[in-house]
Parts: sequence; structure tokens; C-alpha cells
Amino acid sequence: MGPWKLLVGDPGTDDRVPPPNLDSDALLAILQAASGSSADRLLELIEGQESSQTAAIQLFNVDTDPLETVECSELYPDVVEAILARIQHYRNTAVTPGNVEVDPASDPDKFGGVWTPWMESC
Repeated sequence: MGPWKLLVGDPGTDDRVPPPNLDSDALLAILQAASGSSADRLLELIEGQESSQTAAIQLFNVDTDPLETVECSELYPDVVEAILARIQHYRNTAVTPGNVEVDPASDPDKFGGVWTPWMESC
């Protein structure tokens, strides 16, 4: 799908994704420090966008923005649609593994919501 990376769902928290309470000057300073792009280009990309922290879908161009600092799903809705269609294709054709039984003791809910080793080592 080219240089694009699409994130779907809650992105969690990360210092690379600016928190929603930053003003545009603080956001610009973070983006300049992270990517080295010119101030004018960064302002064009971020002006008027909602915080990516609250977005359920985030799109990044990893060729031009390898640090994933500029969320651009609103600028390229056709790319988002194409990637989502490809994801749905994979979901529709995926085969459920039939050779592994689920161990209820491994449920992430029992470990703060994360997958972790649950058996004592042998």
C-alpha cells in the first residue's frame, strides 16, 4: 500500500502523538524537533485537524514522516478507504486456527489487559 501506515482503534498514549491539550505553537515546536520540517509546511498539515489522540483511524506517510508525527487521514481519505478495504479482505479470508486450545488462564483480563506469560517455567 505504498508509504502508508494506518492505525485503527485506540492508539493508547505515546509521547510521539501530541496530547489534545497542546496549543498550536507547542505542537509546532514538537513537530519541528521531531521531523525537522519547515514551520510553514507543518502548519499547513496540522491546521484545523482534530487531535490524533482522539482519532479512531490514523494515517501516516512513513516515507516523509518516519517518526509518525503528522496524522493525515483527513488529507487522504481515498488511501484510508483502500487500506480499510484490504484489511476487510484479509479478515474475510482468514482461517481460524483449529490446532490450539484456548487456556482460560491466559486471559489478558487477568493481567491488567496485556498478554503475558501465565505459566510457571518448567
